[in-house]
Amino acid sequence: ERVESGDKEKPGFKDFHARRLVETAGHIIITYLLARQAGECEEYVNSARIFVKLAEGKIGEAYTYVMNSSLDDVDLFKAVEQEC
Repeated sequence: ERVESGDKEKPGFKDFHARRLVETAGHIIITYLLARQAGECEEYVNSARIFVKLAEGKIGEAYTYVMNSSLDDVDLFKAVEQEC
C-alpha cells in the first residue's frame, strides 16, 4: 500500500522498490513451498527451518528499507542510475 500510494505521488517510486518487492515475493513463495514439502516429507524439515530464518531476515530488511525510504529517494536513484 505504501509503495502504491507513493507511486501516485511520485511516478517511479514503485520502480525504485521493484527489486525488493520481487525478492520478498520470492522468499515468501519459496518458504511456502519448503513448508509444504516439509509437511509431506521429514527430509525437508531442516531445510525449511533454515530457510524460514533466512527469509525472515531478508523480508525484514526489505520492509525496513521500503518503510524508511522517501519520495525524494526516487530522484537520487535516477541520478545514480544516470552516472553509470
